[in-house]
Amino acid sequence: MPSVLDELTRAIRDAAERAFSAVRDEHPLECFYYFALVTTADALRPGPSASSIEGLARIVHGQGCSAADRRWSEADSPYNLYGDEHFAEVEQLFLRVGEHRHWAPVAYELEVQNRYAAMEGALRDLDRSGFFWRRS
Repeated sequence: MPSVLDELTRAIRDAAERAFSAVRDEHPLECFYYFALVTTADALRPGPSASSIEGLARIVHGQGCSAADRRWSEADSPYNLYGDEHFAEVEQLFLRVGEHRHWAPVAYELEVQNRYAAMEGALRDLDRSGFFWRRS
């Protein structure tokens, strides 16, 4: 029987793979240079983010800023939260444990660590599978 951490990791991995595949499929001629899971210091449900060289060029064109200024800003990416709808199951798993921000400090820290571990594990699984190097 899979552990709660394994279940969460699998759900995040599957959601991320669907979201990242969707953005690649919709923009097959773009060169993506990052895929990320974005969350908060409290490790709330992550959301997908990605950016491409072409998307970056579009957001800085005529804005008076350089590509270097916005290159790693997920909030400025045209693909921030692209495919977020794929994280519905992940959200339910996060909500299932209740409001962890009101827990005792030790329990809260353990929950945050487990959530970050699941997010990291999901990305690690995708990396090991070669997902980030495949073209659609």
